[in-house]
Amino acid sequence: MERAFPGCKSAAVKEAPDGAAFEAPVLQHVRGCSHVPENPGHCMVEDTLFLAMSFVEGIPRGQWAQIVRGQSFTTCVRDLLHQLSGAFAYLHSIAYHRDVGPHNIQVGGRLGAGKKFTLMNFGCAVRVADWHCDFECLVGDCHYWCPGAWLAEGYTFKCLSREENLKYKMQFVHHIEHYALGVAGLELHFALCPGL
Repeated sequence: MERAFPGCKSAAVKEAPDGAAFEAPVLQHVRGCSHVPENPGHCMVEDTLFLAMSFVEGIPRGQWAQIVRGQSFTTCVRDLLHQLSGAFAYLHSIAYHRDVGPHNIQVGGRLGAGKKFTLMNFGCAVRVADWHCDFECLVGDCHYWCPGAWLAEGYTFKCLSREENLKYKMQFVHHIEHYALGVAGLELHFALCPGL
């Protein structure tokens, strides 16, 4: 689909799957955050949402970690956590991403200095208020799920309301992305750490 979006030299147009209509307002809300793609516009054609996003130079974090193995792992992990924590500060005032993992983290820049981590793909995003009222939905890559998600998967969401599991419910409802980002950071650390 050809469409011009003012102020954007190169944009990718993506067809949003059913249920991902919230992705457009999320991207509009986080406009100005340097660690998410720019969203110069979106449009509806019949019942299909099309999103335009600025081109983000780089490669997925999972592939990048294999290429730079053994180089400056402490700085890389610190930059990942610091930069994407800033993206979540913008995002969490309106939504939860719910699919944080290497497949949705793009890395650009040269080795050493100038690395930029970008959070991608907001198709599983949900409004914060909606999530706090109705959180009984497991999405995203299960490798990055917190313990509360695994309890819900194995024993249903009812088990999260038991007194002994309330800390896991809190983690699942309010800190699901912190846990996923922490696991992604540990993976990056071990992928880059010499001798591991």
